[in-house]
Amino acid sequence: MEEYLTAFVTVPDQSTADELANILLTKRIVACVNILPPMQSRYWWKENIQADSEQLLIFKLPSKNWKQFKNTVVNNHPYEVPEVIAFPIVKGDESYLKWLGKMTNSE
Repeated sequence: MEEYLTAFVTVPDQSTADELANILLTKRIVACVNILPPMQSRYWWKENIQADSEQLLIFKLPSKNWKQFKNTVVNNHPYEVPEVIAFPIVKGDESYLKWLGKMTNSE
C-alpha cells in the first residue's frame, strides 16, 4: 500500500496560503489542504525572538511526492527559510487513503 504524509507549512497571510494551496492542488501533488485561521507564532530568527501572525497549512500527500512538494513550496514561499515539515500517516481510514491516492494520481 502507498505511504502518505501530513505536511505542515506556515505562511504570513491568506493570499500566500491560497496561492500555495492552489499550485499544489492544481499540480495534484497533494490531495487536500486545510488552511487554519491566523495564529501567533513565536520563534528565534537572526538572534532575536520574533512574534508574528501566521497561518498554518496542513497538506496530505503521497510520500513519493515529497521532493516535488518541498521544492514547489520553497520556490513559491516568501520566507527565506520556510517551515516545511512532514509526518508519516501511520494509520488511516482505508477509503480515505484510497481517495488520497486517486486525487494525486498515485493509486
